[in-house]
Amino acid sequence: MATCGDFGGVASSTGRPCKRTENWGVEDPLDWPAEVRGRCITHIDDPATEFEGGPLLCGASGGITQAGTSCKRPAGWGTGTTTGRCKTHLIVIPPAEDPGDPPEPPSEWDRVLQNETVISPTVPEGEKWRIGENVVCWGNFLAKDDGVVVSMRPGASLSFRTAAGGVIDPELYVGGGLRFDPALHGNDIGLWIGDHARLDIQGTEKTAWIGPRWDIPLEIPADWDVDDEMWHAAYEAGVETPERWYFGDPFHRLPLPGDARIEAELVTILENDGCPQLVIDDWIANGIPVSIVNVTRDIEIEGPGHIHIHSHLPQLIEYVTIRGMGVSSFSAVDVDEQGSGALRPSGVVLGRYALHMHHGGEGARGTVFRGVALIDSQGRGFVPHLSYGVELLECTAVKSQGEAFWWDTADLADDILVDHMNVMGVFNDYIQPSRFDAISLHRGSDLEMRYSVASGAAGNRLSIGFDWGTGDFPERWAFSHFNLAHNNQGTGIRLWNNKNTPHLMENFVSVQNGGTLENGAYSNGNRWKNVVGWAETGSVGSGILQNTSSTNLAWGAEHGGAPNGQRYTRVCTQVEEGPAVRIDGHNLNHNNYVEYYDCTLIPGAGSPVVQVRKVSGRASAYPKPKQKFIRCYKGGGVPMDADDIEFDADALDAAHMQGCSIYVLDNPLEEGGTGSLVQILAGVRVVTPVS
Repeated sequence: MATCGDFGGVASSTGRPCKRTENWGVEDPLDWPAEVRGRCITHIDDPATEFEGGPLLCGASGGITQAGTSCKRPAGWGTGTTTGRCKTHLIVIPPAEDPGDPPEPPSEWDRVLQNETVISPTVPEGEKWRIGENVVCWGNFLAKDDGVVVSMRPGASLSFRTAAGGVIDPELYVGGGLRFDPALHGNDIGLWIGDHARLDIQGTEKTAWIGPRWDIPLEIPADWDVDDEMWHAAYEAGVETPERWYFGDPFHRLPLPGDARIEAELVTILENDGCPQLVIDDWIANGIPVSIVNVTRDIEIEGPGHIHIHSHLPQLIEYVTIRGMGVSSFSAVDVDEQGSGALRPSGVVLGRYALHMHHGGEGARGTVFRGVALIDSQGRGFVPHLSYGVELLECTAVKSQGEAFWWDTADLADDILVDHMNVMGVFNDYIQPSRFDAISLHRGSDLEMRYSVASGAAGNRLSIGFDWGTGDFPERWAFSHFNLAHNNQGTGIRLWNNKNTPHLMENFVSVQNGGTLENGAYSNGNRWKNVVGWAETGSVGSGILQNTSSTNLAWGAEHGGAPNGQRYTRVCTQVEEGPAVRIDGHNLNHNNYVEYYDCTLIPGAGSPVVQVRKVSGRASAYPKPKQKFIRCYKGGGVPMDADDIEFDADALDAAHMQGCSIYVLDNPLEEGGTGSLVQILAGVRVVTPVS
């Protein structure tokens, strides 16, 4: 129904007066500001221009004023762009600050939107549109046809409303689908980029974040302003939520390691990556600085809504604030990741993410997200799903309702580089318990995560800093350049995979998480090297959760020669409560031992260094764990011994745990190592000297 004046209007087709209909007043203009009353608003092409001071578009034959008198056809009727439109009795309402006339579109833009509201626009095939300042979209913004380009430059802003101009209801989102389907997605309000279209956003370069990095000094950058919106990550034990930061506030620090061996290993990690000595000295003396993220940019896209890029062309998205985008709802469901195929509540709406590269495939190569700041994302954040060759550089996410970085666990994304990403604060209000990770890494090849920070994942013990899905993951991510996790409710890092290929996690730091790392699920060849964690709360049960046995792994001469399996080398953990290592869960039967070399394992007060629990499942399928601790220490430079191995009562009594073997040695057996073999034999803990 057309929105008309209080007393009616004139039909464009007949020129006869309209009558008040039964539903007249549903969008009654008397609810509008007083200065817009008394105007004919029958058959409006774009009623929102009323609020922007644009021309009022009425029926073809005139109109009726609020007083009920007829309008007359004005001079010049039918000329130029006013053809067939009544422009009688118009009173242009100047905005609070007159922006002047919109700029003439340069040759590269077919249309410039500025200081206006558009209703469900579709960019015509081959056209290039520029979104300028203060653009409001009622309904979906569709850029789905071939050759379309949607661009934004400094000063631009875009926000979304329903097609009727109302507040968007996330419960109406359907989700799913490869492309926009008008029959399904009318209420899935967002920006849709089609198969051969481009999104071209280029804001002004700006420092994204400071803190635990050495390429930028720990000082307020010159391009930050006192009025910018800045956030600092959580830094106190047991706290995950980030808070606002202002000029004059202190640079907060994470606690110091407190153990000489852990401190030395941290120095090794920093030296491995070329950290300057001045920075190393500062961090060792004062603690690792906490991140401060600046989310202010000179381009902004504001939700509710989502960005869905189903394009086979590279995209360029630089230095933009994306606020309140992505969608969660109480009714959202997804397929159970454990393989049952059943639908389960998910909290986040499938496919309606803040910035979603969807099935771009090989055509997505060359896509760059640089300096993109997500804030208050209402669903998942950066999602390069089945899109290859995407780089995410200096991207940040503050207070997200879903994983800040993720893609579908069953699909691939090859040649992904994530460099200096910073995530702080992840918690979903739409599902309990919330178990979303800060950063979730999945399948593909030639994947790298480096110099990135994950903090503030909250909800339960499975709210992880860096997490690798489930099943046959992970693929071989390069993960070796100072990645940091802190103040996550779960562990700092978690691998939950079953694979007989090595996956090396290296030069990783974990502070004040529920634990340092979890290694599962049944059997794998994961490798951990130069990993340190301290001040871990122990809320997950220990510093290291060892939930898997070791595969018999022939890695080859280039990786150290003889066949071997799962190994921890120079891994350190210090936990406030509970054992340093808990051997638990799903250990399958393999002849290979899980090996720990030169590790520092510091338990909470009154807890053992290593606790062996009864492994779960069928006795035939989940037999006894096998572990070797070689040149390992329990804090203060004190070597481990047999007394540091504890079996719980259920483990001692379980038939399938008989013969469980834990070595504590000063050197490998093949090098003449001595020490102890701790076993469960006939329900009794037995210690046998090894010499």
